[in-house]
Amino acid sequence: MPYLKLIELGTHSATEVHGDVARMGRSPDCTVGLSGAHLDVVSALHAEVRHGSTGWQLKDLGSRNGTFLNGHRLTGEARLRAGDVIGLGETGPRFSVAAVADVLEATLPERPGLGAPERHTPAEARAYGVTLLAASTGRRYEARGVRIRLGRGRECEVRPVDASDTIVSRVHAELTVGSTSGLVVRDAGSTNGTFVNDEPVTDPVPVRLGDRIMLGKGGPVLIVEGLGTAPGLPAAPRRLHVGQKTLRAMIGEAMARAKRRLVAWVAVLVLVLGAGVYGVYWLVSGEVQETERERRTAGDSARLETERLRRELGAARAAAAPAALVESLRVQLRVAEASTADLRATLARAQTALSSQLAAGEQRRLAAQAEVQRLRDELAAAQRRGCAPSARATSRPSHSRAKAP
Repeated sequence: MPYLKLIELGTHSATEVHGDVARMGRSPDCTVGLSGAHLDVVSALHAEVRHGSTGWQLKDLGSRNGTFLNGHRLTGEARLRAGDVIGLGETGPRFSVAAVADVLEATLPERPGLGAPERHTPAEARAYGVTLLAASTGRRYEARGVRIRLGRGRECEVRPVDASDTIVSRVHAELTVGSTSGLVVRDAGSTNGTFVNDEPVTDPVPVRLGDRIMLGKGGPVLIVEGLGTAPGLPAAPRRLHVGQKTLRAMIGEAMARAKRRLVAWVAVLVLVLGAGVYGVYWLVSGEVQETERERRTAGDSARLETERLRRELGAARAAAAPAALVESLRVQLRVAEASTADLRATLARAQTALSSQLAAGEQRRLAAQAEVQRLRDELAAAQRRGCAPSARATSRPSHSRAKAP
């Protein structure tokens, strides 16, 4: 005979159903009694669970506020499984399906006293253990059982996001054991869909080591790091191989890291070159200013000496000094004038040399700027080359994974 066990999450009261039909509502005739708050949103005959050839089915009985299964409002009948959550209205009482079974009478042995033959566990009842690695945070999740739920609800065995996340549904996807004894993933009617290696999951898809399960487009990515039958899974083994798309993702991440390092090195080189150009320009400018000051000082000294000699010569002439003294002063004046001319020639040559140094410094500055621009162009070309493989990788047609029978 069929068997169903429901636990109200608010009061933790349990209800066992042993018949084929059980109704839920505020009416005293309902099989599942209600208590607690928010009963005003529940209709008299709100919903019913009925056992048939395909198992237990949940159906809304035309209630005002609707019946919800795992956070989704029912539009027709839905099959119940252990761990499902039934909600009467969006804010009404919620029931957890604790057990779903078809209880059969014990088989009588044809020959009492003989040992019972070996019993084989069906593939669907075989428990699995799985280790999932969150790609964004590096956190690991371990779960075991015949049905492992992924989502943001508290009833899920793996919750990679907070309850406030809107991309991931309350019960987003499930890991179950397929008929071929392998672990498969299926979408649990989520809003944003489930993806395995970037392929949308429409039917149960076999799961292998290294596969990437994404909950919603742009949602959290879980990498299958280890799996095996429980309880023989004390620690999840490291994955031995990766799929084609996982390898592409790893190559893309390596290229992105190399591009970031290249950008950093080019930025440092640009800063060093800029600092060098500025230092050379500052040194040359300082030398020019110092030379100009020395030239002005030397010129002023020469003019003062010439004026002094002229004044002394004039004074000697006015005082009718001896001819020898006048001639001596005249010779000193010519020598001073010759020294002044030599100094002017030397200053002119120094000015020419400084002009040449300034021109050479300007050429070095222009060459450094050209080198900086060349490095920027090479950086832009490297970035374009880095983006091109990712675009080609995403444009290649991917091979769909074989569906589980």
